[in-house]
Amino acid sequence: MMTVLIGGKLVAGDPEVRTGKNGQPYTTAKFAAVQDDGERVLVSVIAFNEAGEKLARLKKADDIVCSGRASVSAWLDKTTGEPKAGVRIVAEHILSQYELAGRRKPKAEEGSA
Repeated sequence: MMTVLIGGKLVAGDPEVRTGKNGQPYTTAKFAAVQDDGERVLVSVIAFNEAGEKLARLKKADDIVCSGRASVSAWLDKTTGEPKAGVRIVAEHILSQYELAGRRKPKAEEGSA
């Protein structure tokens, strides 16, 4: 496992809230991150507690930044047979454009502080 910070755009529908065997809720989602060469990498994320609540408020096509413990996976595309790679993250922190906009102060307020 490695610790990562990765961003992208939510794909494959809205995040899904589920309940684990222990009765605790968690949220899953998929987003696409773009590499330097323009290739998209599919990122599967699972989030618990506060991170799960933040993820659950997002919708398909929203921008997301996620940090957490990650592992890399590889497979062959069923249609083309080409090798594909993906990342699985257990999220510790979720940041979206909505949260960031709420934290930012207008320029006039920044100068007067």
